[in-house]
Amino acid sequence: MKNINWTKFIKSLLIFLVIGLIFFFLFKRLHESWDQLADYKFTFSPTLMTFSFFFYISMHIFFGLLWNQVLKKLDPSSNMRSFRAVTINIYSFFARYVPGKIGLILGKAYLAKEEGIGYKNSITSSLYENIFIINAGLSLGLLGVSSYLYTQGHSLYIYLSGTFIIISNIVLFSKGFYYPLKLALKIFKRDPLPKEYFLPTKDIIWLSILYLIPCLIEGFGYYLVVSSITSLNPGSVLYLIGVINLAGSIGIIALFAPSGLGVREGIMVLLLQAVMPLEVAILTSILARLWTVIGDLVTLVITFIFNRIPWKSSIQDFATTK
Repeated sequence: MKNINWTKFIKSLLIFLVIGLIFFFLFKRLHESWDQLADYKFTFSPTLMTFSFFFYISMHIFFGLLWNQVLKKLDPSSNMRSFRAVTINIYSFFARYVPGKIGLILGKAYLAKEEGIGYKNSITSSLYENIFIINAGLSLGLLGVSSYLYTQGHSLYIYLSGTFIIISNIVLFSKGFYYPLKLALKIFKRDPLPKEYFLPTKDIIWLSILYLIPCLIEGFGYYLVVSSITSLNPGSVLYLIGVINLAGSIGIIALFAPSGLGVREGIMVLLLQAVMPLEVAILTSILARLWTVIGDLVTLVITFIFNRIPWKSSIQDFATTK
């Protein structure tokens, strides 16, 4: 009989307890507010819900294409096809449902190895990708949320958000993340990378701007999801884009929570109360989770099919980045 790793067991238990408590209180509040939900005027638009998945799938494609751009910036000799990069990004994306976020990086490194991409480049590009996603999500999230609150008379939030966005981008553009990345490579038992190996500042700035695009796409998709079940003020679109990006970024930072489970929902409920009743905010945060899970599965199935159709090579040749 194997000895139990009590440290790992207690850590896993605490993670499940924290996530479980968050969902317990959310569902408890939802149950207590059931009468108010029954009286709420919900609508359902299959068209808007369907279009929302189109945006979600597009987000995955953009992330794959951008990851390939990061790879090519790190190694100009890389000949990774855009089609294959998108496929690897989608397959490895499912590792985010594993606690710790390490599986996503290692899974992508394993798949990229089959394409001749070294572990050092694939791991570095994956770390860059997460940095860009978090930075874009936080920047877009804080901008969207604080802009809406500013229109409601809360001007302090936009000044605080602007200060944070400026500082975080200065750190990113000045390569202030070099030492955390050096520590990460040490944990993976890899040789440290020299500073000259990292992306030039102009590439970091350009990629930071490009990573805003898939974040905007996901945010607008979420706006369509919420709009498909309830009437919203058109002016709240930027706020909802900000909410899901801010909550999603914090969920990524919360390493203990697989796919930000529980953390993202809690942040969303806290923020959504500004534009809808509490019970509806809880319901839409849970709906957002279902939307992303279903969207991930649909994207995976489509990718799997496209990688096995007879005319796959024609699509790959068309999608090859020169």
